[in-house]
Amino acid sequence: MARKRIVVFYHHGKGNEAIAETDYASFFKTLQNASRDIQDLQVESFDIPAIDRLNAKVKTLIDDQGSDELYLHFSGHGNEGGIPYDTMILQNAQLAAQLDHPKIKFCFFSSCESAELVRLVNERDIPIVIGTLGKNAISNTYAIEFQKAFYLALLQSRKFENAFEIARDDLKFRFHQDITSQIIVRGESGKPIAREQINAMQIVFSDKQYAVTRLVPSNFLLEMRSATSDKPFLLTWFDQGIEGERFKNQFDASGFYDQFQYLQLENEDLKLINNRGDDDPFQNEKIRLLICCSTPNVIHDELRKHLISHNWALDHYKPLLAIQQNLNPEQIIGDPRLAQLIPQSNLLRYNAIEKLFEDNSFLNELMQHSLSFSERKEITFAFNSKPVKEELIEIEDQNKFIRVFLAKNLNELLINFLVNWIRTREKQKSRNIIIDNILDPNLDFVKELEKEINTSAPSPIFELNLATLYSTGVIIVIRSHSSDLAKFNADIQGILKLLNSGTPIYQTKKPETPSYLFFLFEESAQFTPQQDPNIYFKKFSDPLPVDSDILNEWTGMYSLLNHKKQIVDEVRRVGKTIDVDSYKSSCPSAVIQVICDELKIPRRQVLGIQ
Repeated sequence: MARKRIVVFYHHGKGNEAIAETDYASFFKTLQNASRDIQDLQVESFDIPAIDRLNAKVKTLIDDQGSDELYLHFSGHGNEGGIPYDTMILQNAQLAAQLDHPKIKFCFFSSCESAELVRLVNERDIPIVIGTLGKNAISNTYAIEFQKAFYLALLQSRKFENAFEIARDDLKFRFHQDITSQIIVRGESGKPIAREQINAMQIVFSDKQYAVTRLVPSNFLLEMRSATSDKPFLLTWFDQGIEGERFKNQFDASGFYDQFQYLQLENEDLKLINNRGDDDPFQNEKIRLLICCSTPNVIHDELRKHLISHNWALDHYKPLLAIQQNLNPEQIIGDPRLAQLIPQSNLLRYNAIEKLFEDNSFLNELMQHSLSFSERKEITFAFNSKPVKEELIEIEDQNKFIRVFLAKNLNELLINFLVNWIRTREKQKSRNIIIDNILDPNLDFVKELEKEINTSAPSPIFELNLATLYSTGVIIVIRSHSSDLAKFNADIQGILKLLNSGTPIYQTKKPETPSYLFFLFEESAQFTPQQDPNIYFKKFSDPLPVDSDILNEWTGMYSLLNHKKQIVDEVRRVGKTIDVDSYKSSCPSAVIQVICDELKIPRRQVLGIQ
C-alpha cells in the first residue's frame, strides 16, 4: 500500500452534475495520470452523496494501516455554516473535529465560503489548509485550473508554498485575473488565524516548516534525466534559505530562465551528488553548480567530498563558489588544501546576492561564452530599428527635457528594447515606472502615476519628487488597453499636466538627462498635444521590417580595425543565421529575439523592462 494518499471527495448536489464531471475529467484524471510513476503515492477519488458516507470514508482512511499520511481534497458546494447536503448541513466544527488526526497533513476545500472551515481545521493543527472566502469569489473554471497547477507542481517535488505561488502566478498570466491571495504562517504569531485574514484564495500553514515541505521528495538526478530541453543546467545550493529565495527572484526577474534549467539543491539532495549511478547526467550535460555562502559555517560535507573529487579542467561541468566579501574561503571549505585547488575564476565574492547579476565575472562564468556579457548586450543594443530608434535622438530642441512618445501596443517588445537602449545610452540609474491597465480597464492613470512618483522619492511635496526624478532622468511607460478614445485622450492630457507641474523648478537650469514617457495604445487611438515649452511630443512611425540593408548596416559596424576578432566573428556568425526574407512582415523585435538567443542573452534583459 502507498505510504501517502491523495484523496479527492466529490459532492456537488443535484443540478450540478456537469461541474463535478468537468472537475473529475479535467482535474482528477490529470492528477491521477501525472502520479502513476511516483513511488509510495496513491491518488483516488470518491463520490460522497451523504454525510454518513463521508464520515465512514474518513474513518476508514484514518484506520488504514497501509498509509502514513493523508492529503484530502474536498470539491463541492459550501456555505458559511458548512457543507450542505440534501437533508442537512455538515457543520464546519463537526467536520474539523473529524479531521483532527495526525495522519491528515493537508486539506484543500475547493468550495465557496470555506473561510471559517479553514480557520477551524487549522486550529486542529492540520499542518496545511487551503480554502476560499466569499460566495462565487472565483469561477469553477478558475478553481479547476488552480487545482491542476497546484497539484502538478507538488508532484514535481515543489514545496507547498512554492506550488501555491506557481499556481497563483500561472493563472494570473492565463486568466489576466489577479485573485486576491495570501500565505499565512500561524506559528509566526502564535495566535489562531482570524476569519477576516482569509482572502479569495488562501493557504495557511501551522508552522513555517510545513511551507517548505514536499509531497514528493526531491530528486534532482531524476529531474535532470527526464529533462527534454537542451538548455544547460544551473544547480544551486545556499547555506541560508532566504538567500536562495532572493537569488531565484532575481534570476527570474532578469530572465535567465530562458537560458538555463534551474534546480535548487536541498541538503537532503546532496547525498545523491556523490552517488549518481550509471546514467550520470554529470558525464555529458552542460552544468553549472553554484554554491553560495553568506555565513562562516563550513559547507555541507557531501559538497566538500564532491569538490575534492572534482576534475577542475572540465569544460561542460563547472562548480562556482560564491562567498560574501568578509568570509575566508578556507573557513568555508574547511580544508586549506582544497581551497587552494579552486581556480580563481571559480571563486566569486559578493556583497548582496542580487549584485551577482550585475557582476560581469559571475555572468561570464555562468553563461559560458567567448565574449563578456556586457559586450554581448552592447552588440544587441547596437541593432537598429528604423525609423523609431532615430526618432528618439533626433530632437532639435534640447530644452525639452520631458520627451513623450506614442506607440502601438503591438510594438510593446520593440518599445521595451528602446527603453533599455536609452538607459544604457544615457547611463540612467533611476528605476523605471510602468503602469498597465490590462487587469483594470478603469484604472486612473493619473492617480496611479502620482502614487508611483511619490513612492520613488522621499519628499512629501509632489513637485520636489518630480524634480528629484528629473535630476537623474526617469522613464515612464504607460500601457493602455482601453478602446475608449475619449478616455485615452483624457488620460494623456492628465499625465502631461501632472508631469509639467514640476518643471518650474527647472526654469533656469534644465536636467542633464532627459526624462521619457512612452504611451502605448490601441491601434485606433489618436491624440493632438498642446504646445508646451518643456515637453517634446512625437508619435512613432511604424517600424520598418528588417531587410538586408538594415542587417548589413548592423554587421558592418564591426571590423577588425576597431574591434577584437572574437566580436567581429560573433556578429558575422549571428548575421548569417538571420534569413531576412522570413521577417518581411515582422516587427524588428522578432529579429532582436533571434540575436538574443544566438548571443545567449536572456530575452528579458533586452526585450523586457527591468
